[in-house]
Amino acid sequence: MKRVLCLAVAVACLSGCRNPAPAPAAEVRSDDVSLTFRNGEARAVLFTPPQPRGAVLVLHGDYGLDDHVRKYARKLADDGYLVLAPDLYDGKVARDVEEAHVLSRALPDERVKAVLKAAVDRLAAGKIERVGVIGWDLGGGYALDLAIDDPRVAACVTCYGTLKTDAPQLRKMKASVLGIFGGKDEGVTPEIRRDFADAMKRAGRDLAGLCVYDECDGGFMTPGPDRKTLPADEAAAEAAWARVAAFLREKLGP
Repeated sequence: MKRVLCLAVAVACLSGCRNPAPAPAAEVRSDDVSLTFRNGEARAVLFTPPQPRGAVLVLHGDYGLDDHVRKYARKLADDGYLVLAPDLYDGKVARDVEEAHVLSRALPDERVKAVLKAAVDRLAAGKIERVGVIGWDLGGGYALDLAIDDPRVAACVTCYGTLKTDAPQLRKMKASVLGIFGGKDEGVTPEIRRDFADAMKRAGRDLAGLCVYDECDGGFMTPGPDRKTLPADEAAAEAAWARVAAFLREKLGP
């Protein structure tokens, strides 16, 4: 009986040696970091995958660096991108639309530009050659502004952000652009989207698409705590994210 037991143990050991258990997958690391620039610094969250294959700057919307934005940043990191999400509100997150408007209107544009330049500097400091940017609401507008001002940005996603319609200004941009919008958003009307598309064409820039989700208002991907989320919003947010992910893979690499 002892011989049978010993043989069984030996066989198990040999089997284990031939087929070792797979090593656990390395996890994405999340770190609070500081972005320094002339006359100031800003908070940010850096998501680092085991082997980054590109980099994406994530810009929060009117409500701040909330759970929705952090979720999307983490999704990008899980896809293999080095992700940096600056906190333009310095730790504040709006509780309702009124507070969101107060916080967004108080942002000094020059400081935001300095923060975003410092963020791209950090992402481009290593061996990363392709940098993308995505933003929602005010972050969507800043994403487009950054793509115009910084030739290192290869891909820009603006989600219901302010659009520029001046062709000479857009001509300075190197990035390809994808737009995500709600059909019921009164801030970015069909006319504005049409004028933007026309200006991009006249500027000779690459517009990958303007995806409009007719049943949704602006903010459907990043609803504030004071907004009731509808089933149409959830389905549209999922579809929009699939489009964003495919666009970034195409422009920043698989």
